[in-house]
Amino acid sequence: MDGSEDRRVLLATDFSAPAELAYAYGAGLVTALHARMLILNVLEGPPGLDREFPVNAVFLKQMQEESDRELAKLAHLAEKGGIACETRQVYGQPAASVARVAEEARAERPRGTDAPVYVIGTEVPIPGGETDASTAIAVTRPEDAERGIELTRALGGTDR
Repeated sequence: MDGSEDRRVLLATDFSAPAELAYAYGAGLVTALHARMLILNVLEGPPGLDREFPVNAVFLKQMQEESDRELAKLAHLAEKGGIACETRQVYGQPAASVARVAEEARAERPRGTDAPVYVIGTEVPIPGGETDASTAIAVTRPEDAERGIELTRALGGTDR
């Protein structure tokens, strides 16, 4: 046993068109790694939203129901393609929530097996931690991109 059946690929999705591309990439990765897929959707409400306030509770219930339907579609698509998967839905800020679920997935894995692989296709934050795009954003130089690929390979990652 090489532990491959315990490998997981975490796919964070917002069900957008770019997320569909991320799903296709993730499905190929799952197949190549003989892994299972964990499909995550983060329900994001406005900052400070009182989730118990009646109108907000209705809004959140609608968000959850839509997410449930979309997660079920992706799970069905995965299973139809022979991919074992599970789905999760959490409420919060997307980047922090994905990181938290990734850490949970890492902690859940059997001892001695690989850490999960993560595929995230949307919600790319503005570089440098900016809160808006009102300042100029520097374009990544080709040599910096090449260096990133070299570092990924050196650390045992892949650029494919």
